[in-house]
Amino acid sequence: MCTQSHRRAPRAPGRALFACALLLSSALAYDVRADDLLLGGYVKSFVFQQVRSPYELDRAGSRLQLSARGGSGMVSFYAATDFELDSRLLDTDQPASRGEGFDVYPVEAYIDLATGPVDLRFGQQFIFWGRTTWVNPTDVITPWNYPDMASEVEDYRIAPFAARANWYIAGELMADLVWVPIFRPNRVGPFGPTSLEGLPVLEGDPDMPDRTLENGEFGLRLSHSISRWAFDWSLSAYKGWEKMPTMSLTPNFPVSSDSGDGTGDTSGDGPPPGVTADGAEDGEIPVMPESFTKVDHYGGLVMLGLDFAKAAGPFVLKGEGAWKRTGDTTGTDITLRNSRIESVLGLDFAWSENVTLGVQYIDTYLLAYDQEAEYAAHLAAGSDPSFLEAAFAQEISLQANVTLVPAVGFQITAVYNLTYQDAFLLGFVWWDIADALKAYAGAVGFGGADPSTPYGSLADASRTFVELKYSF
Repeated sequence: MCTQSHRRAPRAPGRALFACALLLSSALAYDVRADDLLLGGYVKSFVFQQVRSPYELDRAGSRLQLSARGGSGMVSFYAATDFELDSRLLDTDQPASRGEGFDVYPVEAYIDLATGPVDLRFGQQFIFWGRTTWVNPTDVITPWNYPDMASEVEDYRIAPFAARANWYIAGELMADLVWVPIFRPNRVGPFGPTSLEGLPVLEGDPDMPDRTLENGEFGLRLSHSISRWAFDWSLSAYKGWEKMPTMSLTPNFPVSSDSGDGTGDTSGDGPPPGVTADGAEDGEIPVMPESFTKVDHYGGLVMLGLDFAKAAGPFVLKGEGAWKRTGDTTGTDITLRNSRIESVLGLDFAWSENVTLGVQYIDTYLLAYDQEAEYAAHLAAGSDPSFLEAAFAQEISLQANVTLVPAVGFQITAVYNLTYQDAFLLGFVWWDIADALKAYAGAVGFGGADPSTPYGSLADASRTFVELKYSF
């Protein structure tokens, strides 16, 4: 998880405009005729309201998305750019200019090259692996965007810049090769404690991989569809980085004596020699920390996975599993996530053309994990952990997609962790008001019995939302 604050920093508009202009000009250089160029987009206004104290108006604004698609011969392109005015981007309640709070960013922008049995795609693009719903152990390439979660996939996922090759080997057998040169973590907004033992928790610089060639993300997926059996399966492999971090808290101690260089400088973040946080030597009074520093760590990840889907009448049986190896071979490194096996088994049921239901069982098994040793490692580092993972955790998820009448319907996705007793919910009602005009009203909720659990720690991100969208 990327621990940016809930107020999103504005991006540089020039970069997005330059990227879109480059893609458009590159495609047009291949003599794209006017009939082959499709322009579109939408205008959306939105309001988000917090559901927890102090019940602030979380976010309000408008978005204009412009998209273009075209091609000629072997080459085609697609580009979509958002122009957004968002109240979260305002530095003050009284902005200095009318343009303050304005952001421009590409949603997707890529060029396709068809070369016989191999299709190539270069640029910013969504890449989704796996067949289960919402919880996908093998879906490790495209980051999540929790603070902006709403009704559309572009709200809660972030398209990475990637090079991708789809190789159609034979019949319905295909290989998908992916390279992501620059790692990008999930974005979660406020994350972790703001105080501990009555002391402030300061935000430290995240521990992220350097931007080098060897630190890129690499993926390979072999997929096969057997139409006569209504059966699909895939094998996948990935080498890259965890997009969800581990968090470490380090105590900051006052320095009671000068640095010894004659300057009288008493700055420092460690206790005086011979004194520790949990006691003192030679009868001295122990020194207590004055604050803590929180650092998010993104460790390396190797994943081997498989998934399948089998249709039988109105039912679809789906399964997905992944073995994930990290650098924590002993299960005691608090700066790395544990190696683990994640699996999902689900069943979808098409009740009718207007009603689709789904249920899934999800579990996570940690490998080489010693909870007591990991707790001791936290204490040795000077922090008392508020949450430790269970060696085996179980979840269930429910999905419903229902059209009530031709112009009104609703969609619900809910996940409940049986082990941690915390939950996530995304639900909304949609209404086709008129041709090309659509309204959404819904809620995003996180919570749990313990505020330190994965969903419980995101409770402040719970909110309701209303959106009005006109497409053209």
